[in-house]
Amino acid sequence: MTTARWYPTVVTMGDGDVFITSGSLKNLDFDHLENTNNPTYEFYPSRYGPNIFSSLLNWAYPHNLYPVCFQLPGGKIFQMVSNRTVLIDPRVDPQGVLEANTVEIASLPAIDHAPWIYPHTPTAFLLPLKESSNYTATVMICGGTKNSSRFASADCYSIQPDIQGAKWVAMPNMPHARLMPDSAVLPDGTIMLTNGDGWGQAGSNGGESNFGAAPVLATDIYDPVTNSWSTVGTSTVPRMYHSGVVLLEDATVITTGSEMANYLDFWGTPSAVGPVDAMASVTGAGAKPECYPSGKQVCTLPYEMRIERFTPPYLSNNLPRPILSPLEKGTKFVYGSTVGVQINPTGAPVSRITFVRYTTTTHSTNTDQRMIEPNLLFLNSTYAVFKIPPTGNIAPPGNYHMFALTKDGTPSVGQTVLLGSGVATVVTIPAGSAPTKSGSVSTISTGLRDSTLALVLLAFL
Repeated sequence: MTTARWYPTVVTMGDGDVFITSGSLKNLDFDHLENTNNPTYEFYPSRYGPNIFSSLLNWAYPHNLYPVCFQLPGGKIFQMVSNRTVLIDPRVDPQGVLEANTVEIASLPAIDHAPWIYPHTPTAFLLPLKESSNYTATVMICGGTKNSSRFASADCYSIQPDIQGAKWVAMPNMPHARLMPDSAVLPDGTIMLTNGDGWGQAGSNGGESNFGAAPVLATDIYDPVTNSWSTVGTSTVPRMYHSGVVLLEDATVITTGSEMANYLDFWGTPSAVGPVDAMASVTGAGAKPECYPSGKQVCTLPYEMRIERFTPPYLSNNLPRPILSPLEKGTKFVYGSTVGVQINPTGAPVSRITFVRYTTTTHSTNTDQRMIEPNLLFLNSTYAVFKIPPTGNIAPPGNYHMFALTKDGTPSVGQTVLLGSGVATVVTIPAGSAPTKSGSVSTISTGLRDSTLALVLLAFL
């Protein structure tokens, strides 16, 4: 990078380049904000010069770390900071006319909610991108903290930023208010939310549990089809600051991290919280004042080493699963191609094919995860044909889990596929076949290429 950035957001763009935005010049201290603001973004490889000024980032400071950002199908970069939203066109040089590549769209409405950004951390995600809906993008944001207190918020809002006149729309509240929630897009298109606290804020050094309290153990799932939430399980390990979730190829999810494993030393009980509008001091039955400040004496190691595996409802009923025939290592599907995949007929009947991008996650921020669902042009018990999205703006280049699902949403074990650019090709659709959902077949391709991309968990301190 061309400048120091503490807590930036990084986005893989449709052409494989990287958009890097915000991040302060040093560790953010709200009591000492001088010489810290860095209201700029840049591209890698560099384009248009280093450190491009953003008036939105400058306006939002100090609430401008980990902006909510996504690559949109229309080619622009979505960026939300605090409560304001802009679209940045990476194809336009912003230097000739200042911010010529930036257009502000809707702001989140004024409600009892602190800025929708670190340290009042919510989580944001893209709802499934479906060919049947022309790959229209919907950004949804949930959680964070209230403005009137340090208690967590259950609010959720969504926006379709590629649509002219886009507005933020209130969505059903989460069943459990939480700040620092983590989200995982699942193979069936539902969204899992877990981890987080019921009170406090993000931040602190390891073990400074006075910043967060009342860990939320329940796991909730949002269904975009029914626009409804359900609570589907309870974890046993509190996941507070510096936690994460990752979807695995077997369609289960692991939860990781937390550097407040010593929170009971400070709070005494899981339900204890601090004053409504101030940080807490060591009080309450069961608390251990002798353990703080944690830098002087550690009674309980604050770093959570355990990992839990969550089994979503689509696997909990033990129904037969579809079986995708193994792909060659390094299989690549090229944008704009029509491809065919083999299905093992001994598995459950297939109804859908979905792709979920490999994930990178930190601080409830995950710009990489997205689910892509193509229409099926042909399907029988042994073979499925479908189109790969035409550009990387819909499916940024990289490794994806490819899943086959039954009509009830039971997924197969995933197969790793690399999506990227190249020469598009078309497979032959079996004679007499008919599209299952969409009409004509467009030009498409398959190809092979070794891939060394790996799942990455980021935990920046």
